[in-house]
Amino acid sequence: MKISRNRFLGLASLSLSCLVPTADAVDGLRAMQPGKFRPVTVAAGQPQFHIPPSSRMARNEHPRFLLVPEDLDTLRQRLVDPRLAAEFQALKRRAEDSRETDTSGWKQALLWKLTGDRKYLEVARRAPGFRRPTWIFGWAAMMDLLWHDLPAEERRELSDLVAKAVARDGSLYWRPTLHLVSVFYEGGQGPNDALFLDRMRRDFDETLVQWTDKLNHWAAGRGGSDMSHGYNGEHAYWEPFVAAIAWTHGSGEDYLDRTAFA
Repeated sequence: MKISRNRFLGLASLSLSCLVPTADAVDGLRAMQPGKFRPVTVAAGQPQFHIPPSSRMARNEHPRFLLVPEDLDTLRQRLVDPRLAAEFQALKRRAEDSRETDTSGWKQALLWKLTGDRKYLEVARRAPGFRRPTWIFGWAAMMDLLWHDLPAEERRELSDLVAKAVARDGSLYWRPTLHLVSVFYEGGQGPNDALFLDRMRRDFDETLVQWTDKLNHWAAGRGGSDMSHGYNGEHAYWEPFVAAIAWTHGSGEDYLDRTAFA
């Protein structure tokens, strides 16, 4: 499913589109290498919720959402390309611009992981939206990148905030949050892992099974262009696609291969 991988990595992820403008440049990223992942666990023709013991999610290894540790090495190597170096400088300018309206801190988190310059880590932690869980994937991506750099008490505080947000009657209860809770799940050892596990099971069935199957049926023979159905339709497919890459990286099973709708 190279089309779906290119579409996601080239268009949906702002962090990657800043750094990876060409097809050649994404070949080294793990999500572009289907052979790196195991087949999806299936029973009676349906994907099964499964967190393999050897998976990044079970080991609580981060990053495991849009990027994995090997991808960071790949992106650093790509920065020697003059075109990418220019885009990287533009990303730095945006991250350091006081007029920048994005308050989540994802740009600074990415720059911290790529440069090792601690100023970006501290700016990300001071971002206005740092303690405001959201279903928008930039926040989960930021937390995934920073997780191992945060003190234990701050990780606990953030985990509690997410647990409250996704619980029944929480602010995010009605949203698709598989990508978010999969980032905060701590391999079964975290303070909110029982709640997150239950939520992941629900969102897995709704998002990666039912929603993806529906979109695959809709897109059969039509392609997946958002121009055919506008704003509401666009939101119908970027959310399961984000969940697919999060679950593929986290579980090690290739759910990207199921997203034929892209």
